[in-house]
Amino acid sequence: MSECDGRLRPFPVIEPGAEVKKYIETADAKVVKMMHAMLEVDANNGWWDSLPDEIKTDVEAALAESEKGEVIPHAEIQKRYKKWLVK
Repeated sequence: MSECDGRLRPFPVIEPGAEVKKYIETADAKVVKMMHAMLEVDANNGWWDSLPDEIKTDVEAALAESEKGEVIPHAEIQKRYKKWLVK
C-alpha cells in the first residue's frame, strides 16, 4: 500500500453519458435488452399520474380503509363467494 504524500489530487470527473455509450457499444445483445427493459420501466414510472382522478380517489380511500383495519380477510371473501370460485 502506498503512503499518502499529503498533496490533494484532482478527483476524476466521470461523464455518465460517455460511459454509458462506451458500455453500450461493447455490450452483447442480452445486456442491450436488459438496459432497454430498465429504460422502459423508468419511462413507465409516471403511471399513477396518468390515472383518472376518480380512480386515484378510490385507491386512496381503499388504502385509508385498510390502514384503519376496515378490511375483509381473503378467507372470508372465499367463503362468501364460494359458488363463483373456479376449481
